[in-house]
Amino acid sequence: MEVHHLLFYTCVVIMSFKSNIPQRIVILSKDVENLTGRSKRAAQSLLQQIRKTLGKEKHHYITVAEFCRHTGIAEEQVREAINGWG
Repeated sequence: MEVHHLLFYTCVVIMSFKSNIPQRIVILSKDVENLTGRSKRAAQSLLQQIRKTLGKEKHHYITVAEFCRHTGIAEEQVREAINGWG
């Protein structure tokens, strides 16, 4: 019985730490792969296209909001997906 309680409290502690982790505001090529089913190269290309459209430089990040505006995917769905992966 003690082991069961220890496992339960460990899970509660881990879950409380996870809730304090801030949500990501940028989208990565791996996220684009997982969201769209595109290949790695196609995901990278899409992010490059979005950067070009927005006038961003190669090293600049794309935010979730920018990605969603460009693709038409609901921001809430994207946030739920990428924060569930972390």
